[in-house]
Amino acid sequence: MKKAAVLIACVLCFGIHDLVAEPFQNGGFESELSSWSVSHDEVVVVMSGSSFGLSPLEGSTMVAFSGADVEPIGSISQVFDTVPGRVYAVRFSVGDLGENDSDGVSILASVKSENGHLLGDLQVSGPSNDSWTSKEFVFTAISKASEVLFARRPIDRVGRDIALDSVSIMETDTQPNRLADSLVEFSDMQGDNNWEYGIYNLSEDLIHGYDPTVDFQQLPTFSNQVPGFPNPGWTINDQFWTYLGAQEMHPNSEGGNGGKTSQEHWAIRRWTSNTTSLVRLTGRVAKHPHSLGGDGVNVMVFVNGRRLMEQFIGPNDGVSVSFSLNFGIQEGDVLDFALGDAGGIIADSALFSVTIDQADFVLSTSPAIEVSVPTVPGTTYQIMVSPDFDSWRKAGEPFVGNGDTLHFLFSSREFGSPAYFRAEEVPE
Repeated sequence: MKKAAVLIACVLCFGIHDLVAEPFQNGGFESELSSWSVSHDEVVVVMSGSSFGLSPLEGSTMVAFSGADVEPIGSISQVFDTVPGRVYAVRFSVGDLGENDSDGVSILASVKSENGHLLGDLQVSGPSNDSWTSKEFVFTAISKASEVLFARRPIDRVGRDIALDSVSIMETDTQPNRLADSLVEFSDMQGDNNWEYGIYNLSEDLIHGYDPTVDFQQLPTFSNQVPGFPNPGWTINDQFWTYLGAQEMHPNSEGGNGGKTSQEHWAIRRWTSNTTSLVRLTGRVAKHPHSLGGDGVNVMVFVNGRRLMEQFIGPNDGVSVSFSLNFGIQEGDVLDFALGDAGGIIADSALFSVTIDQADFVLSTSPAIEVSVPTVPGTTYQIMVSPDFDSWRKAGEPFVGNGDTLHFLFSSREFGSPAYFRAEEVPE
């Protein structure tokens, strides 16, 4: 089995269980934690007035996530009304509680649908000098209720405090020129919105190597109740583990296949381009929170059969990794998003979703090429460059992320044209 390379960012898993949704409220915490659900209230504290040199940004109160020399993940969440198909902006501010210093600690904000599908997330590091930093992200609702969660990360930096204030969630017209969204556009019809759901049967492939023109096979059955899986999805039959839902994917294995037929299948989500454009592909992947353990899984991205990315997701990687790829596509190009096993079939469910947006950048004849990398605090990255998506080499020296998007300039004369860049996480 192939293992793989690398990636970027984070997310937490939670769900909505038949809760009654109301409009979002109390984002300034003036009613303390009314309307919010609290996890580990021993480390989530409402503070009034100035504390440790930091004053509330909105009104007279703020929420502090305290390290307090303990390790539970302090978090708050709220279920609120949404209208499916509409776009919302989540805005919030993160502050530094100076006495204990928030260096190395961040707030992870995430939004999920009522079925637990991740709609958007953003991790923000604490600023310095007893100050605030304000951020926002957008998401498209797919259900009548959604849930926002704010959690202190990482959990191993005890004794570090960070504050949250001025949270708002409002419908917005601001959204990227979205070409495709695997979660929002998931369908029980093959080809709907240019999406298909299928497999690559490695066990029956006489010519080794994935060829998208002959090796992709559409899954034959969509079911609202798939044994072993919580949500509707595409399958073959009950003799295989192979499954594709709106966000969850599951491969099939030749070895240790849990009583099912022993064949190696990649589960593949396919999108066929209906435009010619520069695009930004953004993906999120994690082991399913109820499927931790096993041997891990391999995630792959192909364009017309050319492998753009391969990433190994470890057995207990339940916190999601986000990645972003920028490239040009033409009408009729085929993008395949594949999930394969990494050994046995035990605990191989993964959450894997992608969006494809018309890029907000242009190709330039400038001698300088700017590469932007979203980062996680304390994680080391290496930028790689390739002329063809097949052979990759290092560009520059490794660097450590601080939670922001970092920008790097490279000489086009040095790397030639075309030159494709990606950032890889450097293992510790």
